[in-house]
Amino acid sequence: MPQQPELFETLAAVASDWRPSRREARRLIRQAIARCAALHGGKVHISWFREELPGWIDPHQIGATISALHQTGHLASAGEWLPNGGGSGNGAKPALVRVLTKPIREADFRDKH
Repeated sequence: MPQQPELFETLAAVASDWRPSRREARRLIRQAIARCAALHGGKVHISWFREELPGWIDPHQIGATISALHQTGHLASAGEWLPNGGGSGNGAKPALVRVLTKPIREADFRDKH
């Protein structure tokens, strides 16, 4: 398991991958997060929006995008944990519930991540 600085560098690299498919994946993830927050009183959890995402999106991209939104202040901890869900071996693993703290505007992410 990478040490914390290495982990953050890895997440940042995944969250800023320049390839068009990765940029599109991040855009779709951000849209799903915004819709999830609208449906759940501002709260967001991976198990609430994962099914909405196309199957071609790499799960690592989802986690990296959530982490990037947390670092930019768009998401914050809600202090709650729920099972991750999904079909992987991590389905029962707890994942943080987050709160959307400011609107996700695509203009804020153009040419960045």
